[in-house]
Amino acid sequence: MVNDWYDRHVDAINEPYRPIPSGRIPGNWGFWLALLWTAASLLVALPLGAWGFGAAVAGLLLAWAYSAPPFRLKANGWWGNAACGFSYEGLAWLTGASLLAGGAMPDARLIVVALLYSAGAHGIMT
Repeated sequence: MVNDWYDRHVDAINEPYRPIPSGRIPGNWGFWLALLWTAASLLVALPLGAWGFGAAVAGLLLAWAYSAPPFRLKANGWWGNAACGFSYEGLAWLTGASLLAGGAMPDARLIVVALLYSAGAHGIMT
């Protein structure tokens, strides 16, 4: 939702049928929905333990930094792809490993694997 909100001007040209540029989501509702879903995501992540919740926080921060000024990581092929690669691969691996370990810190070997998968995803996107 945050990406849709901050891309609404581009989407108005390239994809005018989408909910925000078409007006089906009027005014600033897109921004407020992005905040609402961010808060809802944090609530859902609460029972995941410290590492799972931390991964959710990191993913949400990266999602906002990817799309929103002043960072807008998507404007840079290296930083944007790194944010996506880490979010899509690394955080998923770390969260799954943490949950399988009862919410504890994942084993160092799994952290290395997560970082390698993140780097691989970055490479694929680049």
